[in-house]
Amino acid sequence: YDSVCPIRSAWDLFRAFPESDLVIVQDAGHASSEPGIRSELIKACDSFGKAGEGGREEGLKTGQ
Repeated sequence: YDSVCPIRSAWDLFRAFPESDLVIVQDAGHASSEPGIRSELIKACDSFGKAGEGGREEGLKTGQ
């Protein structure tokens, strides 16, 4: 349980921006150096890179 940044805050933000993605990383905190966080950051950046190759949604559909 994270009392400083409860998951409810992430959920509320996600609901306010329905075009966004909410990713919950198990066994991870806030540091970008943690393996799970780093992996999800790389996936997000890769999906942004797909914007010029058919759009973000296309990158997410293909899992790339």
